Formats: sequence, structure tokens, C-alpha cells
Amino acid sequence: MFDLGRSFDVAKRNFGVSMNGAEFRKAIAKKRQSVEENVEEVVSRTAKDVRTTLFSNTPIADSFSAIKTIGGRVSDAITVIGGRARAAFTNSPKRPSDAIFKVKKFEASIGSRVPHMKFLEDGTRAHGPKRANFLRFPTKDGIVFAKWVRGIRPMKIFKRTQMLYERIFPKRIREAVKKGLEK
Repeated sequence: MFDLGRSFDVAKRNFGVSMNGAEFRKAIAKKRQSVEENVEEVVSRTAKDVRTTLFSNTPIADSFSAIKTIGGRVSDAITVIGGRARAAFTNSPKRPSDAIFKVKKFEASIGSRVPHMKFLEDGTRAHGPKRANFLRFPTKDGIVFAKWVRGIRPMKIFKRTQMLYERIFPKRIREAVKKGLEK
């Protein structure tokens, strides 16, 4: 199968063995191409899985609770709802500039540029106004004034997803390499 050429030149008294590794090089290149294709496919599939996991871990509505005040008197607690954070992890986000989803040959970047994603990840403390008497929030029903806003607990959406895929990804890569070498 592989050429192991022998050259014996008795007239000149030069004896030697020459080896041709071209066929080995071709076989290695073929295996390498197969492995690279499998790894590319795994990176792309895993990036989509990460985006799906981030989507499912992000709350349906970005919300905060406020104490509604009317004329200085405390009324009912309300919840104000938005929705851009979760939409950033869909195929067609509400605002395309919110989504980060780049898959190159062996790299992938998945994330969100939504300004309040930091608060969902790290949480917020309870807080009130610093330079005014009330906080002001526009809602679907009109404008709400609040004396105090309860904070939200840290959701650690990205941290939990990263920890999950740090365990899964190396196994997937090993399987892709093994599958590529078997072809």
C-alpha cells in the first residue's frame, strides 16, 4: 500500500533505503479534514444549544416591583414588565443590535447587548430616588411614580450556562474527533 522504495546501485557501491511519506501525508490530511468538519459542526450545534439555554433561563418578562404612590399615599404594589432581554436569544430579536451570535470556524460568541442584562445577571438592591421625591416609570397604562423599588435577586443566567457547557463541550469535542478519525 505505501511505497517503501529501495535503491541499490551495485555499480557505484551506494546502498540506501528511501521512503516516500506522500501517501501518509494524504491520509493524515484526509483525517484532519474529517476531524475539522466534525469539530466545526459540534461548535455550531453547541452555540445554538447555548443560545437556547440562555433563552430558557432568561425570564419571560424583565420586571421590577414598585410601590405605587398616589398623591404621596402608598397604594398597591405593581409590577412593570418589558421583554427585550429574552428576545435577544431568538433567531430574530426585537432589536437586531441586542443579539450577539457569531459562529466562525472553531469559535462562537453568544450574548446580549441589552443594557439591563447586567441587572438580571447580578441582581439589584432595593433603592429609591436620590435627587427627586419619586422614581418615574412609563408603563402601558401610563406613568407610575414609586417611592421605593424592590431589588431583584441575581439570576446568574450566563454563569450557570457557562458552568453547564464547560462540562458538556469537551465531551462533545472528544466525540467529534473520535468520529472524524474513524472515517
